[in-house]
Amino acid sequence: MKVLLAIVLSLATSTCFADEPGSAKTAQALVPELLGRLYTVADTPTIKGDVASVHATILDLTCHIELQRRLDALPAGWIATKIDCKKKKS
Repeated sequence: MKVLLAIVLSLATSTCFADEPGSAKTAQALVPELLGRLYTVADTPTIKGDVASVHATILDLTCHIELQRRLDALPAGWIATKIDCKKKKS
């Protein structure tokens, strides 16, 4: 799964975002790109300083993603520093 996320992360860097780099909207939009867009639902991020924390679900996984604001990480202005996904409990 780490290889897939690395590939998706590299593809996400070329995604064009309409909002300002480093904004809450670009952090939220980046999460589905990182997880592949298939059946992904991302909650509104919580931002404290330069760190965004986003909870998301993809298929049978619940994920917690932490993003670091980096305005040189265009176009989104965010880089993923932590991706932690666990299988949903039935």
